[in-house]
Amino acid sequence: MNVFKMFSLCFYKALKSKQISKNNIYHYVIDPFLTAVIFCLMNQKQDMRMVVIGISIMAFWSINIFECSYLVIDERAYGTLGSILISPFRTQFILFSEIFTVMLLNIPVIIAVFLGGYCIHPYSLFIEKWWLFLLAYFLCILSISSIGLMIAVFLLFVRSARGIMNIIEYPFYLLSGILVPTEQLPVPFQWISKCLPTTYAFRMFQMAFDKNTVGVSENLVRCLLGIVMFHFFIAIMIKFTERQALIKGTIELY
Repeated sequence: MNVFKMFSLCFYKALKSKQISKNNIYHYVIDPFLTAVIFCLMNQKQDMRMVVIGISIMAFWSINIFECSYLVIDERAYGTLGSILISPFRTQFILFSEIFTVMLLNIPVIIAVFLGGYCIHPYSLFIEKWWLFLLAYFLCILSISSIGLMIAVFLLFVRSARGIMNIIEYPFYLLSGILVPTEQLPVPFQWISKCLPTTYAFRMFQMAFDKNTVGVSENLVRCLLGIVMFHFFIAIMIKFTERQALIKGTIELY
């Protein structure tokens, strides 16, 4: 089986598990739409474009971090986690493929936010660089997928998914510069912010509305390096888990 076929299987699995219900419609459409309406009413004097983008990333992060957190727990419940760990394909590739697919399926959340913002303030984006705007969203998806994968892998050791999710959800908004500029954070938090790839992806959104392109390449490289750094630590965690699973003969010990 080649890599593309394996990714297709992961895509099909994620698509099949994404069952549409009234509750899902609320979480993926109604809730982000109403959130956008409320935040736009509260921030009409600010740049509505950045307000809507910030809301879309917050809503996108909240939904995806919840699903990524429970990915490993679901695999354990289905009895497939052990098979993933001993698969000929890298565990990291399989889990990331599932998480990345879930991210793509949740893009309607972003659309719902933009529609909610448009209902309150019929704005025109006036995007100077559409390619940079779309690239920034793609980098956000990659970044959040990588962070979500690290959380999912960490849950191989810890079962309290909801507790971890609550701990990192709101600090993510602050450290990525979505709520306040990173320059206004205390110096220790600024260093943490510099390690998050989402920080640089969000900066690229701001550059998409400017005529000045200075710093685009730098932020792109730093964002990609941040993603690589996360995957490096993820690989170490998975390798340790696989070794322990082989030694102790079961994954249920975690």
